[in-house]
Amino acid sequence: VAHGALSSGLISAVLGFKLFGPGILYGGQTVRFVKPVFFGDKLTAIATVKEMFTKKEGKLKFIICDTTVKNQNDETVTTGEGTIIFM
Repeated sequence: VAHGALSSGLISAVLGFKLFGPGILYGGQTVRFVKPVFFGDKLTAIATVKEMFTKKEGKLKFIICDTTVKNQNDETVTTGEGTIIFM
């Protein structure tokens, strides 16, 4: 069984690099490990924008994303939520 950090790290990579790119702050992440991940599994991370809002008179922009990691059998192995902050 692979360590849970493998699938949660995949979520961080998707939110921090693939979707939004440089110049963002990764505000936080909640994670729930639904099924075990095994070495050799092919994982896919999915992020869906759930909410957007601003603070500090519009100077900080927040994006809340629902996150899911699925294995090669389309089974959900990890779920959670990630927060991205734009300055």
